[in-house]
Amino acid sequence: PRVMIVGGGEMGTGIAQLLLAAGHAVCLVDTSSAALGTAVAVLRRRLEREIRVGRMVGSTEELLSRLTTVRDSDWQVVPADVHLAIEAVPDVQEVKRTVLRRLLDASEPSTLIATTSLATPISTLVQGDGSVGRVVGYHFMNPAPALRLCELVVPAGTTDTTVEWSRRFLGGLGLTVIEVDDRPGFAL
Repeated sequence: PRVMIVGGGEMGTGIAQLLLAAGHAVCLVDTSSAALGTAVAVLRRRLEREIRVGRMVGSTEELLSRLTTVRDSDWQVVPADVHLAIEAVPDVQEVKRTVLRRLLDASEPSTLIATTSLATPISTLVQGDGSVGRVVGYHFMNPAPALRLCELVVPAGTTDTTVEWSRRFLGGLGLTVIEVDDRPGFAL
């Protein structure tokens, strides 16, 4: 499936690299063209290095051909072909809450939403929202492409379908998935 990542910083680019290497199409969103240019340059360097040392196959251009970038101010709806949107903005409660609210409002009811929130429980970020059934947390280890472990955070109200789809998706990325309670910080 096509995946949208909001936030092109260290974690967002690491997740994008992991997804591109697994063959997924990625739409990366950030606040400015400059931030997106930096994110693409970082991805290019990382992918070239991984190919050069033999940890990845293919060409950098082929991998990057599955990447699209969008300035945050330029998107109003999550594209219908996006099955998963991952919020990877700085771990500031109001910033994360705003981005999650925007993703929930701008996406199809079938689109799953994942947050990388560590500092705030997901239930606090989506409190009072009727869409909590499609929201989970993905605690990727950093750097995401190298550390093959992800905590799957399941807040109260998340549907079994969302949890099972997330398990399969993360497992398909070659990650060991550990389900954890919705609380601040890493469980490990």
